[in-house]
Amino acid sequence: MPEIVAKLRWYPGDELVPIEDADIESLTESSGARISVDRVDGKKLVMEGGKLLEEPRGVSLDETVQTIITVTSETEAAFRKAIRGLVDRYRAPVPVWGLWGSNEQGEDIASEEIENDDGWW
Repeated sequence: MPEIVAKLRWYPGDELVPIEDADIESLTESSGARISVDRVDGKKLVMEGGKLLEEPRGVSLDETVQTIITVTSETEAAFRKAIRGLVDRYRAPVPVWGLWGSNEQGEDIASEEIENDDGWW
């Protein structure tokens, strides 16, 4: 069976609670899927009035400030459990780029799990 892959992208303030490594490790163990976190600091950061701003023009999506969680699994059950756990804990990432970088099967399953309860907001 081919590997199922989803990349979920949260931008500053998108998640309900901060994404913690301990939470990810616990979900990895309980789901059986492989879950990794990549925190992208961004290249063009500006602070204004205590808020983080950035100028996205001319900067690729992978260079903007974001937290990317990659979920991979050979089994659909483990994959679904991991996605469900992420959505329950942090809420769904914001579209349009929320699942950019996922393979087709991973994007389809992640979209189903997001729509089952939380939905895109």
